[in-house]
Amino acid sequence: MTSTIIKTIRELIADRDQYCERTKQPRELTHPAGNWEVGAQNNSIHELFQKVISGDDQVVRNLRLYSQPFSGFDLNRMEVVEQELESPKSLTHLPVSDPWVKRHQTITAFLPATYRVAMPRVLGERGKAAEFDSQGVINHDAYAYQERINLLYESGVLGWLQSQASGVTLLEVGGGFGALACGLLRCLEAPVRYVIVDLPESLLYAALYLQEALPHYAHSFNLNEKGSAIVYVPNYKFDEWLKRNPSPVGLAINTLSLVEMSDMQMRYYAEKLSLAVGKTGVFFEQNHDGRWLGLRESKRLLRSHFLFGTELKPRTIPSLLNGRADLWANTPLGFLDEFRPRRDALPGALVRLRIALSDIIWPQSWFLYRLQQTVSPVAFARIRNIWNRLGGKFAS
Repeated sequence: MTSTIIKTIRELIADRDQYCERTKQPRELTHPAGNWEVGAQNNSIHELFQKVISGDDQVVRNLRLYSQPFSGFDLNRMEVVEQELESPKSLTHLPVSDPWVKRHQTITAFLPATYRVAMPRVLGERGKAAEFDSQGVINHDAYAYQERINLLYESGVLGWLQSQASGVTLLEVGGGFGALACGLLRCLEAPVRYVIVDLPESLLYAALYLQEALPHYAHSFNLNEKGSAIVYVPNYKFDEWLKRNPSPVGLAINTLSLVEMSDMQMRYYAEKLSLAVGKTGVFFEQNHDGRWLGLRESKRLLRSHFLFGTELKPRTIPSLLNGRADLWANTPLGFLDEFRPRRDALPGALVRLRIALSDIIWPQSWFLYRLQQTVSPVAFARIRNIWNRLGGKFAS
């Protein structure tokens, strides 16, 4: 199936220009931009992509070592990527300790076992063996996606999805290499159709990864797919998918990519996602305030497209490391209340404080968030740069 996926992605990329001309879609809306744009400053992303789409057997078998653009974590060196991405120079596992294992254990201590996420041991995945999952490992990426699972659990969204016995559609815009899709599909027992909308270049990673991580699911590029399956939709065919699938989705998702979009793209996806969830679904998004980097502020725009919204403030996580999270809908969100975990099942204030003080990343992240809320984006950028030059390091 690997060769079929690569062939399909090549065809989608080759057809993009003509399809957009036929449908009169502007290039700014449909073609790669930012780091994915050909000729962008960080061309290492394209170097990694070219290695993967070549179909080289060793590269595909170690796909996770080439997925740094999505998670920001280099599994080859077992460290967060701060500078230009690198292709793996060695496939030897570096014997280093990973503090994210303890952090993962901390934020899952109050969760039902069903909602604890580990990274499947496929395609070169590395980390510490998970005690709750004989086939999974824990590392930085497991923590990052667990943070989102915690948010959806505490908000009642996961419980509500589990109650949909007849099945539900999940729609993720910007699915990365497929890790959140994998985590959610392993958590949910209700029948699910999981739709990933992304650049064909990104869908290559997601399709290759998920076919290995979730082999019992049907995997399809067919826009008419209706049953329980993982469906891959190129971003320039999103309008077509919406027309063929008018029924509201239960949960729409975007994490960490909305603020990187152009104004046109952001307005487009806000409008389409509001249409997709209709009067019955919800939209979960978690994005950094990237104004200090010259990026857009997404929250104000989303308020103009959704009738209701609320910030998610978890009790199982001392401080979010991956940006502020919000839940949006076109109907009052009170219907989720009955699906939230009992308050006595979650850590109290003193326990949260003790956890926060046990690891420097928690107060540092809290301080970063408060600072962003207090000063201007320009002032925040200056403070951050000075802090880093002095040897400090803001959590990101």
